[in-house]
Amino acid sequence: MKDTKAKQITVRITKTQEDTLQRMVDSGEHKSIAAAVQYLINKEAALKSN
Repeated sequence: MKDTKAKQITVRITKTQEDTLQRMVDSGEHKSIAAAVQYLINKEAALKSN
């Protein structure tokens, strides 16, 4: 079952961070910057759970 996305956050990022996220989108790896951020959060959570 897929988790419901009930929380919304706002973050301030640097131009370098924005460029990195945009490259992830431009490469086709993710559909949006929001999806790229979610991917990175999930990746960190998975690494920390081991």
